[in-house]
Amino acid sequence: MRLAASLWFAATLAATWAVLRADPLAAPFADRTAERIAAATAAALARTATPEALAARLDAALAAGDLADVEALLALAGRRGVPVPPATGEAARAALAARTGPLACARCAASPASCATPGQLLACNLPFELTPLGDAAALARGGAAMAAGGDVDRLEMGLAAVGAGASLAIVASGGASVPVKAGATLLRVARRAGALAPGLAADLARGGRRGRVAADLSTLRAAAGPADALAILRRADDAAELSRLARFAAATGPDARPALALLGKARVLRLTVRLADAAMALIALVAALAAQLGQMAGAALVRRAAG
Repeated sequence: MRLAASLWFAATLAATWAVLRADPLAAPFADRTAERIAAATAAALARTATPEALAARLDAALAAGDLADVEALLALAGRRGVPVPPATGEAARAALAARTGPLACARCAASPASCATPGQLLACNLPFELTPLGDAAALARGGAAMAAGGDVDRLEMGLAAVGAGASLAIVASGGASVPVKAGATLLRVARRAGALAPGLAADLARGGRRGRVAADLSTLRAAAGPADALAILRRADDAAELSRLARFAAATGPDARPALALLGKARVLRLTVRLADAAMALIALVAALAAQLGQMAGAALVRRAAG
């Protein structure tokens, strides 16, 4: 029996060494498929979207003044039929009403930074910005700042130039440049609204990553719609994170934004990956080694006590 146990331990040790030589911890995680992301998200929302959790998240969003999350959480509660405490629901609706009336819309149209929610930004500001006049106004702002010797937002000017070029090419391209115009305008408006993280803005400024960002934004728009795309965009710290969030949105569609509001970004990003097969094998082998060592130590103690 001791010989058999020793041989089994040696085989497990050899297998562990072989797996370790393949360096499984160099890439311990692998991307989940869209189907598995959707299933994992549905399960997480089913567990987490309780009246108590929703009320707590709504209270936190109200305290932080994050009306975008308030809007998303109320929509999630309505879609899933989760009751919200009357006082919390009234406070949330009152906060949205106070920032989304006609006067607020006029302020949002003049300055994207004053827009309270992505829906308001889409309704009040984006219609003008999507016209060639929006690009012209952005280029004029940059030109005026340059002439005055002030700070020039070169990223905004670059996006405006892309948008203006795409507008001019719409007829010639048979409409093929419309997505380019829409994507450039969304990014430019997000920049003015303060919804682009510094890391993502830096990635956009690097020409090599601009195409990847544009493609991911297009995926977001197609999967979740323009308003939710703007809400998700503001959570991406850099181009790599935007790519993962775009994959998440492509898999979950209209659940993407509510899931981010309720579960938080860190948990959502974890839902997009799984342990790679090699990493799982290493964990199983290490656990087996630990168990065998424990058994061998226990047997040795029994023999010593018997002797």
